Amino acid sequence: MQLLGASLLEKGETTTWVQLITQLEQAIDLAPRWRQAFLTAALLSVRAQDLLVKAEPLLIAEDARRLIDLLVALRTVEVDPDFSLFPGLIAAMPLESHDKLLPLLMSSPVPRWRVWLPFMSWLLERLDRLPPAVVPEAVKLMEIWQQKTPADAVHRGDIGKRALLWLRELENWDRNMYQDIEDDDGYDSYLV
Repeated sequence: MQLLGASLLEKGETTTWVQLITQLEQAIDLAPRWRQAFLTAALLSVRAQDLLVKAEPLLIAEDARRLIDLLVALRTVEVDPDFSLFPGLIAAMPLESHDKLLPLLMSSPVPRWRVWLPFMSWLLERLDRLPPAVVPEAVKLMEIWQQKTPADAVHRGDIGKRALLWLRELENWDRNMYQDIEDDDGYDSYLV
């Protein structure tokens, strides 16, 4: 399914790709994995950034619900277990608990870099233009990126700047909200 989707996007048949993804969304008897595979098709290509640009109108339509689905798929499917945790877990866990190792290794996932790098480039270029509904999932991807990449890796600086900007906006919002409550007659007495 992913190869079909990638092939359609590579050939410039975006309209057919959109029609098929819409049909997959409407097929309630199909497992969600089929739609997810088709949605992530652009990520398989060496031209992933270009294909994401072609798919962008569909991804951001309807308050970016498909883009949010893509972000979730990237965060949950296009990752590998963090095997650097393995030695410590083996030593710390009783033998009968070793069947719980994989969930623990996946609790700190490692991005599949060949998929994540072009996607993060595409995402960060348009982050300011995307609907606000995208932000919570984008933050989760950005957090994984910051935790798993080396200190000098591409995008780390941009993500750090974006995080600081959002924190400043939240601080200002919080300050303004408090000021509004204080200024409103009768409410400031409840804050004392």
